[in-house]
Amino acid sequence: MTTAAAIEGQMGEYKFYQTTMKAGDVIAKTRAAVDYFSPADWEEMGEIARVQREPDFKRIMNEIAPYLVRSKKRFFNSIVVMLDEKNCDFKSLDKFPVSDASGNPTTASKLLLPAYQKKSETIGFLEIIDGKGMLILDGQHRMLALKKVMNEQNELRETFNKLNENFDDFKDHDVENDDISVIFLKVPGLTEMRKIFEDLNTYAKRQSKDVEIFGSESNPWYKICQHFCNHKVNKKVNSKFLDLFIQKKGTSLGDSAKKMTTAAHLVQIIKFLTEPMKFKNQMQLDTIEDKMKVASKLCLSELNEYFEKISVFNKIITSDDNEGIPALRDSSNKDALLMKPMPQVALFKAIAFLKNHSDMEIDEIYRKANKIDFSYNEVKNQWKNLVIASGGNILTSGKVESLLSDMLVYFIAGKPKCEKLENGEVWLDKLLERYIKQLEDESITELPKPNLK
Repeated sequence: MTTAAAIEGQMGEYKFYQTTMKAGDVIAKTRAAVDYFSPADWEEMGEIARVQREPDFKRIMNEIAPYLVRSKKRFFNSIVVMLDEKNCDFKSLDKFPVSDASGNPTTASKLLLPAYQKKSETIGFLEIIDGKGMLILDGQHRMLALKKVMNEQNELRETFNKLNENFDDFKDHDVENDDISVIFLKVPGLTEMRKIFEDLNTYAKRQSKDVEIFGSESNPWYKICQHFCNHKVNKKVNSKFLDLFIQKKGTSLGDSAKKMTTAAHLVQIIKFLTEPMKFKNQMQLDTIEDKMKVASKLCLSELNEYFEKISVFNKIITSDDNEGIPALRDSSNKDALLMKPMPQVALFKAIAFLKNHSDMEIDEIYRKANKIDFSYNEVKNQWKNLVIASGGNILTSGKVESLLSDMLVYFIAGKPKCEKLENGEVWLDKLLERYIKQLEDESITELPKPNLK
């Protein structure tokens, strides 16, 4: 039997008990739906009648369990469990028989100050006898992650090895002593169980992308993005940089948008720059302060250089307002394509490639990049079907971005310099194949020369 201190509560028609349990007790006393029901019953329920979704074990192994192990600054919200009244009994302090100072029989609550006696009726102990475990209504991934950390460390050790980390470096995680918040909820049947699951997942709204990026204290890429946009950290930008030029939400910029780029695409560039550092979504950043300083310095330097040396971006960020940005985005403008976020990332990667793999001087790379005609209003413009679909919409897939980046390498460096790259001739042949396939034109026999301003 497990005994836990608990508070009794009521919300609407549902009675519940709020308590804390050690991780081992949570694992022993609860079950994910897929384990709670027999395989035959689970299959018979089908997708519609199930009270829970199938657990996402990839997320458990790659995200939640590593988070628990890596960081002692960890916290998650309550696990909600269906109360099995046959296996549980709540006794409030108002029901515990004791004797007062005179030896007269009373209850524990009556020994408290009068102001506390009424409240103490909802405070007591929840006794849970051993059983197969009670059904989790919300939090099965958290419980299964606890189970991996507590009981299935060999499997987790393999995951850490794949992430180029040593699980034993975190063996003092002390998860077994964590107090896990658990709410035991009285629910009368499967239909209401499914309703509760729906309610919990409907009204627990995920935070918006701008809050996720600019409020994060554990995502290294988001933190570096904060540094870049903060004039107190990045002295190259002014105090209005974030408000004027960065779209905090979403990944697209409409024709009338007055922002230069999106925070999400800045994060893409930061991920690209810091790839060798093997950062992960959630990390305890105070344990990698030196690494973060190096990464932040690198990203701020490279991004500042990019936005200063690409003429259209420099024109924007040195302006006092953003009123002129929509006109720059007009398809007839010679820099129009660079007003789209994906091509910004593609050009950044192309320049980075040439800086690292060619003998071109940095200023020469930027000078030639600035000469490229990025307009796409003409019927036979050089971006049609490569980046701009026949209807005028931009193509944004990863495959298109990769091809655009390599085409920009070719446009900036030219064929002779590309041939001098390592395996340059093979690289050019493959680039031509990809270009023909993207444009769906087998009559093409060579890569095009760039149209210049």
